Amino acid sequence: MIRGINTGADFGQAVGITVDGAPIGPSSSFQSGGASSLDLDPIDLERVEVLKGPQGTVYGANSLAGLVSYTLREPDLQAPTAILRAALSGTQHGGTSHSQRAAVSVPIVTDRLAVRVSGFHDRRAGFIDNRVTNTTDQDDWRSYGVQGSVLFPTTLTEYSAFGNLTYEFSPTFDVTGGVRVGRIEQVNRTLLGGSNADAYRLFFVVNGLGDGPPADTGAQKGSKTIATYLATARYHFSRDGMVFARFATGFRPGGPNFPVPGLAPVYDPDQTYNYELGIKTKFWDGRGSLDVTGYYLKWKDFLAFASAGGLNGLANAGDACVYGAEGSMTLRPVDDFSLTGTLAFSDSKITRVDPAAGIAAVGDTLPYNPLWSGSLSAEYRAPVDGRWQAAVRGTARFTGARNSSPQSSLGFPNYVLPAYSLFDLHAGLESDRIDIDLFVKNITDKRAQLAAFTQLGINQITVQQPRTIGAAVTFKYSVDCRAGAENDREPDIRPSRH
Repeated sequence: MIRGINTGADFGQAVGITVDGAPIGPSSSFQSGGASSLDLDPIDLERVEVLKGPQGTVYGANSLAGLVSYTLREPDLQAPTAILRAALSGTQHGGTSHSQRAAVSVPIVTDRLAVRVSGFHDRRAGFIDNRVTNTTDQDDWRSYGVQGSVLFPTTLTEYSAFGNLTYEFSPTFDVTGGVRVGRIEQVNRTLLGGSNADAYRLFFVVNGLGDGPPADTGAQKGSKTIATYLATARYHFSRDGMVFARFATGFRPGGPNFPVPGLAPVYDPDQTYNYELGIKTKFWDGRGSLDVTGYYLKWKDFLAFASAGGLNGLANAGDACVYGAEGSMTLRPVDDFSLTGTLAFSDSKITRVDPAAGIAAVGDTLPYNPLWSGSLSAEYRAPVDGRWQAAVRGTARFTGARNSSPQSSLGFPNYVLPAYSLFDLHAGLESDRIDIDLFVKNITDKRAQLAAFTQLGINQITVQQPRTIGAAVTFKYSVDCRAGAENDREPDIRPSRH
């Protein structure tokens, strides 16, 4: 969730996701893209970037609140590389967890063709006991997978119905404008059959809702032309500092609805309009950086899960607004020591409701949106000898109280999740070939309440994993395979970024 844009039970994506620039997930809310998440193995990741605020002009649909961009590690076109990571940990009031991850990259034709294969096995011990069935650690799970990639240089041409234009009024002031126009067409067809269909139709008759939907609803069509906009003005008051103003819009597609009497057969897109002002600068001869942004975000015709006659479907439930400020600061008093802090304030209100949707009231807040949140991290690195470097890192995170649903929601009764703070500590050694990491997660053993599901009348709470203590070892290998190098000297072992 970014900048509070969610309803607590989102079926459509509000935050866009890309992997190597390609959008991931279904564009239609009908396909429940917001109810699932992307799970990539860390050993395959090169970097992760978070773009806050609507990104519809560049990335299109489902970037109402922002975008998370994943960049995967590419195969090395020049040298064979390998990485192996093994971890072992124990959880308070739980069991022992272990994981193994490995990746190998091999150039087939130097500078022209290379392949990379990775795999993982992760066994996570549980910590929740079921007193009814007398089962301990019943939430343990195991996962494994394999991924492969091929890299070869090529030429790519892309045609898109959007464009950005930047005009530089002076060396210190420039303005960027952008627009994207697209049309989305969707078709849905529902087929009902068997005993479940008979029970479904009986439900309609018993509750006075008519005869129920036909065995074949036929093609239900939904189409819409959407334009998104972007405008940014930047003034550089120094070589390392600027102030900026930004306006951007985003949208989530509408589409055919579930066949529910009382709900529209086709729901409209919901859209966001974001206004923000900010400053980014460096100071203290580059040893400090500051990034502060204030924003006001309007959410029009927000899409929500609604009920009618005891049945569930999708509805444009109303309008909402979110306003807040985000700040981050980094200090490096000495070369080997750094401090980073973040602080965010966010307040939200539902400003209009559709009585037919009936999920909230004017004045309710958006779910899972803490008024205050923040973090603080510190890292110290020091050389041990010519090969090894010691590293110590500590983090603290604070999240304020949140509502699990709009306060007036009947379908999803609200549950107030208490504020919490979590603390982690890492210490280890790093070298070109081996990294050793000792860690303690959730040092204070806090049972933080992260999420709540209340629709069934029983509060089902997701809690933070208890204190976990463990160790991880990473082995890295890379050989310089330039022509003739293997005959001249020993293999060159280079550190891998991770």
